[in-house]
Amino acid sequence: MDPEGARQAERLKERWETLARSPYREFFVASHAGWRDPARREAQARQDAAVLLTAFDDSRLARSRTLEIGCGSGRLARVIAPRCAEYVGVDISPTMAAAAARACSGLRARILVGDGAALPPELNGERFDLVYSVAVFIHVEAPILRSYLESVARHLAPDGQFRFQALLDPRDPTGYAAPEGFGGSIDDAPPESSPTVARAGDLEIAPEAAALLGDDYMGRRYAVRELRELVAERFPRFALYRLDPLFGYVVASL
Repeated sequence: MDPEGARQAERLKERWETLARSPYREFFVASHAGWRDPARREAQARQDAAVLLTAFDDSRLARSRTLEIGCGSGRLARVIAPRCAEYVGVDISPTMAAAAARACSGLRARILVGDGAALPPELNGERFDLVYSVAVFIHVEAPILRSYLESVARHLAPDGQFRFQALLDPRDPTGYAAPEGFGGSIDDAPPESSPTVARAGDLEIAPEAAALLGDDYMGRRYAVRELRELVAERFPRFALYRLDPLFGYVVASL
């Protein structure tokens, strides 16, 4: 990574440690309505995990060594770790990682602290069947995403998958597609029968929490062509699914 990318990673690490130490940590982990309510947070985590694991069947997951980039306070780890052969979570904030370790107590899980640009050196030589990252790369610039793509490529099993999100430029009209059986956009309103699941909008966030966001809270917005070219540098096989104007969902393999 070039010096500017390294500086970006350091700023990112400092920012997320600040957010992790704030009273609004769980909002920053997953910005959805009802973020203050543990039951609603759990329901939203289960919904988000279902979307993430679309077409990755339970029997395959049960055999998988699974790695999460940006595990936060363990929101998705608590849902996914009990269902896979082994779970490793990585976060750039030591405070987030400590919270995730507490949340995963008693599960087959390891939690590590990363540098904000690549997977930790403790993982050298390890390969994973599923690597995923939810609502993480939407906060980074292109040099950091490129660095993580290179790092994940070194740790992905030959038949493994890397699943992640990135921001798309809403002015770019191309690339709308949905895989068969996809669980729906994370911004879809949930069915009325699931009242605890958060709805988009109506976020319960205090002004002082909003003040912590800063101008660089959200990262690079890619044209679909740009994101495809970036992913193709390291992953010869991938699909990019666009379900709404702002988010691209990538499923990549070697």
